[in-house]
Amino acid sequence: GGGQGLQGFEQFYALYYGVGIALFRHIPYSGTRQMLYHYAKSLLEAGQTAGQSLPFVAVAGLAVTAGAIGQLVANPTDVLKVRMQSDGKKVNLGESPEYHGLSDATARVWREEGMQGMFVGSVPNMVRAMFMNLGDIAIYDTAKAYAMPWAGAGLGAAVFASAVCGFATAVLASPSEVARNRMMNNGPTSPTPLYDNLGDCVVKTYKEGGIPAFFSRHRPLLHAEWAVASGFLVDL
Repeated sequence: GGGQGLQGFEQFYALYYGVGIALFRHIPYSGTRQMLYHYAKSLLEAGQTAGQSLPFVAVAGLAVTAGAIGQLVANPTDVLKVRMQSDGKKVNLGESPEYHGLSDATARVWREEGMQGMFVGSVPNMVRAMFMNLGDIAIYDTAKAYAMPWAGAGLGAAVFASAVCGFATAVLASPSEVARNRMMNNGPTSPTPLYDNLGDCVVKTYKEGGIPAFFSRHRPLLHAEWAVASGFLVDL
């Protein structure tokens, strides 16, 4: 009856706990990386012979550089996103959240952990962003260019490129995704520290579950990246 309906609503709400900060995080991250990548690519293409494509090494270099810079700019919002989504799990289990909204999380992280807290996990985060950009920008552009001669410049090439880049991004980014989530939730400045630094996190994660532990995020990340990659279909 009413109790079950309320419980169902609470479970649904918990799935989207922290969605506001997740969206806010993409403003500095995606804005910076896309702007830098496309601007730098247009400069390089201007020096190319008409009809000649940039080599993959150049495209990949632009993508990973733009990803690293974009992530560094967005790292504070990523810390807040991970903390609040971790709180969402507590809410789903009937536990009290650590923070009471975005403003409280921002104030407390800054007050209790300072600048270090805002940039905790920045190294694995930047590595993750480099792999993510390599997959969802460089590999997408390359796969689409490869498919265009036999699939045409429309939907066929875009679907092929989206599928390839979604799979590649999930595989490439999963280990760094696991490491950065653990560091942001349980890094040295967090309320529940378990890891002293990135190296300590990697060693302990490996001891817990070996290589498969670094791919524990592979399936959900694959689904998420295919969903994100489908957004490229508007680029027809």
